[in-house]
Amino acid sequence: MKESDKSESFRDELSHISKDDVIKIIHDIDKNGLPPRIRSTKYDLVYEGQSYPAKYVLSLAYNNVTRKTMTYGGHDDIGREHLKGLGFTVETKQKPSPSFYPVIQKFIRQANEDKSIKVAGYPKEYKGLKVEVSFGKGNHARIPWISFLYEGQSTSNGIYPVFLYYRELKMLILSFGVSETHKPSKHWDLSKDIQSIESYFFDNKLGAPKRYGNSYVFRVYSPTSEIEPSNLDEDLNQMISIYKKMMAPIESKDTVQSPLDVPFNIHRIAEIRKTGLLFSKDLLYRYTVSLLTKPFVILSGLSGSGKTRLALTFAKWLSENESQVKVVSVGADWNNREYLLGCPNALDPGAYIQPENEVLNFVVRATKNPSRPYFLILDEMNLSYVERYFADFLSTMESFESITLHPDTTEWSNCEIPPEIKLPPNLYITGTINVDETTYMFSPKVLDRANVIEFRVNEDEMNEYLLRCEPIKRDAINYTGADMADSFIRLSQESDFNSDKQLNTILMSFFTALKQAGAEFGYRTVSEMYRFISLARKLNTGWNNDKLMDIVVMQKMLPKLHGSRKKIQPILNTLWRICLQPDAGQLLIENEEVAIDQRFRYPLSATKVRQMFRNAKDNGFTSYAEA
Repeated sequence: MKESDKSESFRDELSHISKDDVIKIIHDIDKNGLPPRIRSTKYDLVYEGQSYPAKYVLSLAYNNVTRKTMTYGGHDDIGREHLKGLGFTVETKQKPSPSFYPVIQKFIRQANEDKSIKVAGYPKEYKGLKVEVSFGKGNHARIPWISFLYEGQSTSNGIYPVFLYYRELKMLILSFGVSETHKPSKHWDLSKDIQSIESYFFDNKLGAPKRYGNSYVFRVYSPTSEIEPSNLDEDLNQMISIYKKMMAPIESKDTVQSPLDVPFNIHRIAEIRKTGLLFSKDLLYRYTVSLLTKPFVILSGLSGSGKTRLALTFAKWLSENESQVKVVSVGADWNNREYLLGCPNALDPGAYIQPENEVLNFVVRATKNPSRPYFLILDEMNLSYVERYFADFLSTMESFESITLHPDTTEWSNCEIPPEIKLPPNLYITGTINVDETTYMFSPKVLDRANVIEFRVNEDEMNEYLLRCEPIKRDAINYTGADMADSFIRLSQESDFNSDKQLNTILMSFFTALKQAGAEFGYRTVSEMYRFISLARKLNTGWNNDKLMDIVVMQKMLPKLHGSRKKIQPILNTLWRICLQPDAGQLLIENEEVAIDQRFRYPLSATKVRQMFRNAKDNGFTSYAEA
């Protein structure tokens, strides 16, 4: 047979082999491994970042399909052409890469001793990835790094394997790097067991990492003097293999959902009841949607009704570890911002005095880790005048401007505290307030910047508690919702909402009534109410329009009402009538015999309006918090 005929015959034999046939062999190899001594000598078939002996894979696929043994007869090129025709990558086998350990030796030595920031002499490429090395810009960085970049990724905007050298700890971490300058559009496809660097530091009592806390730990080398060269090379090659395999399919997609990035499911909030806390489903939903609507929520009501416990349990449920949660008890002597933000040391220029409660560090940490939620809980917020210590926070919530901390001058160049900070969008603040003779009333300015949720214990809830009367399991659901954290943050940053003609009419009726008391609401309130409604619908809370309107009136409109009996009673009468069903008839607010039932379109708001009316009648004055 002529050589050309043999070639044509070989092509005909290969035509029986499909892409799926080849992939089946690849999966078998992934599962069972290669037999001893089976290695490619010239060519590799590359699939999802992994390399396989091209000739061996094709032979097995042929055998599976035809039940015959393939004879190449010197036609290797035809086999490669067929694999390429099926859409596979076939690469000429490269010589083994040299050890990367000498590079790491040089890197650590320069970081510890030379104090030079020059990167000449470092490799520009390793295993097909671009290599970047940095010891800082201008000054020697505390955490030098070596990154390995896939095409399209950068250290300022992307994900990548990276060696991070925490010089002060003499600790080298090979990590799943995540850019800090810009939040990357792609996500590491990792299991829940993989720790963030911040979590690793926290668990090992190393304090907070100076930077890169939102990257993930692959391997830790400490002390670096005992690194085994072969182990380091094996770790690096394994990680690069994971990276390439993960990045290959990403090229055809906009984003990849990580197992750590599960869509937020509000119905899972019911897990809180596993702790023994008997909050109603509506209350849990209201708190969740309120935090998503705007990251400042005030929980008001009876002391001991579970306000702080709800905020703390929710925060730990959605966090990865305790470093993302901070509870601060407000003091009666708080009269300026220093209790939260600290201040420059007047006796030592260039030094900053931080608050003992570490709130400033907490905010800075949240800024450096934008993919994780951070929860600040200010307990008994009205023990002092809120405007005195919280004014900067209230201002920046609306203006989105920075809070100045110290002058950005030469003498401050070595200060760890930045000259200014903004409240990061992944910081969620909850304030609790008790109302008694030892506290101060919140001003409308404060209430207008939050969703206000009132806690009251009704007969059914107290009866259920008495029947169960069991210890609270405080840690029963800690960190079980962390897989939804990234989705929760993105959801809270969405800005879209749709107007609704029916709701517009209702809102105008409330606006007209409140305007008579000089308590009409502005554009911001309307936007936040519609945003709450939009998110509640998106999360499938099951609330109809009347229920939604009842909640936003209770949380955003009524908290602003306060004043003397003469001023406020006519307004409360008008609001009472709006809360009634159109066919409810004449049900007078002063009639104590009237039950809040199905005759009321907005029963939650009607109950509060009547409480405020009764308070104004008895005391000559009323406010939302005191009624």
